[in-house]
Amino acid sequence: MAGAGRAEGLRVMTHSIGDKVFVDPSGELRGVEQGGRRAMYVELVREILELLGYPKNIEEFPLKRALFLAQNQPRHVLFNLNRTPEREDLFKWVGPIHATASYFFENDTRRTGIKGIEDAKGVGKICVLRSNAHNRFLAERGFENLVMADSYDGCIKMLLLGRVDLAPLSTLSSANADEQRTLRNTGVLMMESQGYIALSKDIPDAEVQRWQAAFDRIVASGRYAAISAKYLEATP
Repeated sequence: MAGAGRAEGLRVMTHSIGDKVFVDPSGELRGVEQGGRRAMYVELVREILELLGYPKNIEEFPLKRALFLAQNQPRHVLFNLNRTPEREDLFKWVGPIHATASYFFENDTRRTGIKGIEDAKGVGKICVLRSNAHNRFLAERGFENLVMADSYDGCIKMLLLGRVDLAPLSTLSSANADEQRTLRNTGVLMMESQGYIALSKDIPDAEVQRWQAAFDRIVASGRYAAISAKYLEATP
């Protein structure tokens, strides 16, 4: 999905939005009410763009492509991105805009029986997104049973079809009601993380500070709480 035009020379990007975001009649990305984190992030960034006086144009890319653009092309903005030590010096940061806990999920008809994170090394396959924090977290801990996907939807589909045994997820917001009934949270916490808006290194610090100030204003005014209530699932 793509918006028509860019915000004052900035290219604003997101990723992994699934069907919880739609294009409105004006060609802009909008969140589906109670659609979950991805819907909330889009609406939050729209509010920031409005406060800054920018067009509310946001484009979707696969995460790997968005990371490449944000690191190699000028004036790019990417959200939501986990702020990790490996990424710290690659971008300038605004936030945190949300904190999440990721658990291992499994197919309820094919339970793995894992009790802790090390047990997950013994299952057949674990689905992770290319280039994301889950991938690196597990690889750094010696996991050799990782299968790559381009979206959380892809991991969910593989879980449903029995092609993988586990996938680290924070919610099932990308899954429909039938899929949610089939998938089960194992209760095994994989990691906790904070999501940020990442800005390419060429963007002046003064502009980054404007973004942070706009976000802080949204939080202080109560708008952040209102957006969260409207777009996060009632029962994550």
